[in-house]
Amino acid sequence: MFERDKLIQLAITMNDPTSWQIPPHFPVLTTQEVQVWRVDLRAPDQDWHHLLSLEEQARAAKFSGEQRRSDFRTGRGVLRWLLGRYLNQDPRELQFSYGPQGKPDLEPPGQLRFNLAHAHGLALYAFAWNRAVGVDLEYLRSVRLERIVARCFAPVEIEFFQQLPDQAREPAFFNGWTRKEAYLKALGRGLTVPLSQCPVSLDEPARFLDPDLAAQWSLLTLNPGPGYIGALVVQGQLPECTQWQWQPGIA
Repeated sequence: MFERDKLIQLAITMNDPTSWQIPPHFPVLTTQEVQVWRVDLRAPDQDWHHLLSLEEQARAAKFSGEQRRSDFRTGRGVLRWLLGRYLNQDPRELQFSYGPQGKPDLEPPGQLRFNLAHAHGLALYAFAWNRAVGVDLEYLRSVRLERIVARCFAPVEIEFFQQLPDQAREPAFFNGWTRKEAYLKALGRGLTVPLSQCPVSLDEPARFLDPDLAAQWSLLTLNPGPGYIGALVVQGQLPECTQWQWQPGIA
C-alpha cells in the first residue's frame, strides 16, 4: 500500500507543470535519484555548433529546413554540455556509440546512463547513475487512435480504452504510447519489441500491468507543459526524481 501511495503522490507532483524547477548553478546527481531536464530548443540561446563533432555537424546539415537543423544542433549541444558537467569532462571530447535502434550511449560506456526525446521544439533529457533510463515525449495531435490501439496495444489496454468516453481517449492513448516508448528506449531495442508485450496503465498512476515488468522497472508520467505529454522509465525501484527547467544562458 505504501508503494502505491508513493506512486500516486509522485504522479500528482510530476503532472504539475510548476514542478519544473530552476536549477542551482549546477545540481549534483546522486546515486539515489534521476534528474530530468526540460529544454526549449527554440528559446534564444548560444550557438552550440562549436561543441559538436564533425559527424554531428554533418548530420545536422542533412536535415531539410533550417529549423530542424537548428533543433538538432541545440539538442545535441545541450546533451554534450549536460554530460560534460555531470562527468566533469570537456563536452567536446565526449564520444558516442549507437545501438542497433540508434540509442546513443557514451563510448566507452560508463556508469552514467542517459536518454533523450524531442518533439515540436521541446526536448527532455534523463540522467541516472548505474540504472537504465528511458524518456519519451509527444506533442498532442490528431491521430487515428482506434486503428493504432487495435494494432499496437494489449487486450487489457484495448478493453480499458474502449470503455472511455470520446473526450478521454486522446490523453489515454498518448499516456499509453509514451509509456511504452520510454520502456523500449530504456531497453535500447526500439520497436523491435511489439508494443503489445509491455502493457501499461492508460490513466494515473502510471504503472506496468505485467507483474514481471513492474518488479523490474519504475514508470512515471511527465508533464512538460500544455500540448505535450511525456513518460519516464527507470530500472529498479522508484528513485527520487528531480525536474529541472533549462534556462537560456546557463551554459
